[in-house]
Order: sequence, then structure tokens, then C-alpha cells
Amino acid sequence: MKSIDLSELKNHVDFGYFSQNISRKSLKRSIKDKLKAWELGHDYYDGDRNCGYGGFIDDNRWIRHLPLLLDLCSVDSNPSNKISILDIGCKKGFIVDAAIKLGYSAIGIENHIYPLTKANEKIKHRLLDGNYFDLPFVDNSFEFCIAFSSIYMQNLKDVIKTLKEIKRVSNESFISVAAYNHEWEKNSFYNWTLLGTTVLHCSEWLDLFSSIGYEGKYFFTTPSVLGFQEND
Repeated sequence: MKSIDLSELKNHVDFGYFSQNISRKSLKRSIKDKLKAWELGHDYYDGDRNCGYGGFIDDNRWIRHLPLLLDLCSVDSNPSNKISILDIGCKKGFIVDAAIKLGYSAIGIENHIYPLTKANEKIKHRLLDGNYFDLPFVDNSFEFCIAFSSIYMQNLKDVIKTLKEIKRVSNESFISVAAYNHEWEKNSFYNWTLLGTTVLHCSEWLDLFSSIGYEGKYFFTTPSVLGFQEND
């Protein structure tokens, strides 16, 4: 297993999904915000910023980022090779859409229905509704699996099962998970996150990876990476 340096990608903080211009300390969410977010419907994806993305739209960033990510993960990004990609937590299918446009083969899976209904009609047949911890694919079905900011909304038991499934169905993989190095980061993350359930110390993530034999690439999304400061 190996951590990768996402600074090689533009807007490398969560691939740009969080604007550097947003003040995180003004976005501490209430329990009402979190309850609304956990409905995983319009409010979370396309409603107010306090309870979700504030509008989850495709700005074509994955057309730029996906080939770079494949290269960082030592996967041949030449479209002529028709590599197969699995996106776990595909949401509205932006990564799958980009992969298809780039000439790759791709499938996405999402564990709630709303974003799937909002996907591009041309790729909806490539998006599945299902659990991440019980993937409906045979061993080694994919050259590459990406689970971008998706598996940490599960409880620890299901995170472990999901990582084992990723290892089973893919040859190479990349995951990003919620993590912290300091107690203030842990407190900040739980104040801010809407869906974060399994948020571990970076060393605990490494112990978990080692215990189950996860050897894919990973990135720790910490409060410091997101721009939080200790006194926020």
C-alpha cells in the first residue's frame, strides 16, 4: 500500500470539490443539517450548502484528473487499452461519464438512489444501485477501482468488508478516507462532517490496511488538508 501525492493534480484538495474560498469554520453543521443530509436526497446533493454540496454538478474536472490519477496509481492510462474501471460511490456518475468519454470501460455503484436518477441518460445503464461491501462482480473484474470520499460514511465493519471487496475485484485501486493526526482535527472533522462515520487516526487507517492486506493507493483527507486551523 502506498500514499500518493495529490499535489500533482490541480485543485488537489478532494480534487477541488471544496472551494478554497469557503470558510470551513462557518460551516459547522447542526444535528438538523445532518439529519437532512442523511436522507441522501435533493437537500444533500442539490440543496443548501449547510446540509450538503450546495449543488453537485459536473464541471468536467474528471476529464482532466482521471488520466493523471491512473498514472499516479501505476495504471496504463492509454485509452486504446480499454482498461476497466469501477467507481464505488459513483453518485451522479461523473467519473464514469468522464471515463467513457476518454475511451475507457467503466461501471459505477452507489448505495442510495437519488443521485443515480440525476445521472446523464447516456450512462445510467452503467450505474448500479447496491452495497459497496457486497460487490456483484467476479474476482479481478477491473484493472482499477476508485472509491473517492465514499466508504467512510459506512460503519467500521462495512468499511472493512468494502476494502476486502475492493481488493478482490480490482488489480489496482485508489481510496480517499476521512482521517486526522491530532485531537483538534478529530473534533473539527466531527463538527463539520455531515456523513462521516468512520473517521480514524492516520496510524489507525494504516493498521487497518495492514490487517486486511489492502495494498492499493490511498489519500488521507484530514482537516488540515481541507484548510481547517486549530483555533477554528
